Amino acid sequence: AIHHALLEVELPMSVLIAAVVWLVIYPYDQKMNNEIALRADLSLTSLSMHAANVLVMLAEFALDSLLIRPQHVGLVLAWAMLYALFDGLQAVWTEDTIYFFMDFTIAKTPLVAVGLTALLCAIFAIVCALSRCKQRMLRKEPAPPAMALLVDHPEDACTHARQSSEAEAVLGSERASLGNGADERCYSLYRDAAATEKQGRAVAGRGANVF
Repeated sequence: AIHHALLEVELPMSVLIAAVVWLVIYPYDQKMNNEIALRADLSLTSLSMHAANVLVMLAEFALDSLLIRPQHVGLVLAWAMLYALFDGLQAVWTEDTIYFFMDFTIAKTPLVAVGLTALLCAIFAIVCALSRCKQRMLRKEPAPPAMALLVDHPEDACTHARQSSEAEAVLGSERASLGNGADERCYSLYRDAAATEKQGRAVAGRGANVF
């Protein structure tokens, strides 16, 4: 659960921070001709924190089976608000702002905060869309072999019978090998499904020969 929550928060947040650094802060430092700030922007530390981490988070998202839930957007917004609060308090205590556009002594700063929130929501929506695509891909994983389903989950055999692409394998097996409570009805469904699949492949083969 902790891993899932961290992924849901850190993936969109890492993209947001990278976007702010390279689309706002870096161009601003170039405009101000601030060589010290530019060297800091292009340092290994900055590249690790504001570029490489996005790639790592995307790799993590691609390799695991965790999904980003739209209803968890409040968790991401709460995290962003906590950081904004921290940024504001440290600016008051140290009299130095981390980001020039988050100076709470400037009247337009709330508008900037609203804009960043909207950008974060847009990024989160994109991540959720990618998550839905990922879910569809996970659902396309190969179904368990017909025989294994009958042995391990006989109660699901009837449902799976008409969907299995491996039902034909059952035809070459003896009825006794099904075992473990697989009843005659399930065996019949598998047999019918196998016959239908075999007939469909035969028709498709004749069609291919015509062309």
